[in-house]
Amino acid sequence: MAKTKGFKMNEKRTKIMEALMNSEEGLTLSELSVEMGEEIKSGTTNVLLKEGLIEKVGTKKIPVTVYREVSIYKAVEGAEDKIAAYEKVEG
Repeated sequence: MAKTKGFKMNEKRTKIMEALMNSEEGLTLSELSVEMGEEIKSGTTNVLLKEGLIEKVGTKKIPVTVYREVSIYKAVEGAEDKIAAYEKVEG
């Protein structure tokens, strides 16, 4: 019986469970991501923790070099004219 409202075992959760069941020592999120070929975030594993399907069995110190892809935003051409068309709000 699901403890989390609307919980379903989707394909990603099933693959995570298979990877963890085949690991003797357990895997970090990073190791899971490599195993699955896609980024696994804590939100995905948190729901499995709440459901009682996985458990935290320890921690590991790892060297970290962080590069993160971020979005770059730029005003579109003609933005000034578009902004002028909006109603101004005082305050």
